[in-house]
Amino acid sequence: MFFVRVNGKRRDPVSTIISLVMLVLFFMLLFFVARGVFRLLAWLAPFLFIATLILDYRVVVDYGKYLYRTLNRNAFWGIVMTVLTIVGFPVVVAFLFGKALLFKRAEKTQRELEEDREGEYIPYEEVDEEEAEDDEFIDLPEFQKEKDRDKYKKFFDN
Repeated sequence: MFFVRVNGKRRDPVSTIISLVMLVLFFMLLFFVARGVFRLLAWLAPFLFIATLILDYRVVVDYGKYLYRTLNRNAFWGIVMTVLTIVGFPVVVAFLFGKALLFKRAEKTQRELEEDREGEYIPYEEVDEEEAEDDEFIDLPEFQKEKDRDKYKKFFDN
């Protein structure tokens, strides 16, 4: 019979076989989970790609530029990365979507910090109508010469 010696003690081969079977079952389970996640991402990839473009299109453009630069610097690795991008499109799109979400949240947090530091920007100020009376308006003089009036009209002619 086959016995394995571990630390000078004889072990039963059944425990070794059970360990190998458990290892194979673990990797099979890992494979099926990874395949399920990849299939789910494959179904969601078009929607995630569109959402990524809506959130921040620059993420996709920057990734394309990165592939192009890699292709120019090292043709072999550029081709390998391009093929892996095509084969792993669902994973790449999920990564780009996560990156766009992260950038969007970082931008929002940055904006909130600036508003807290500087205060909220108000583009106009409301003026009460009661304060402005007819006497407060400035009377502008009429044009003295016809020549000046023509210069003024010149600005509005097409």
